[in-house]
Amino acid sequence: MGVKDITENILADYNDVFSGIINDVLFDGEQVFSESELENIKDNSQNKFNNKIHE
Repeated sequence: MGVKDITENILADYNDVFSGIINDVLFDGEQVFSESELENIKDNSQNKFNNKIHE
């Protein structure tokens, strides 16, 4: 199994990035979701220290 990519997860937390990913992957680039329709709910953070992921 692959290693978790914290950078990718953090980047996808931005509404504009996430909506772009969803629109590109699921809807072939058609603007179905916009960043203004999304809401941030994450209340914890992750970091990598000594090759271990911590929340």
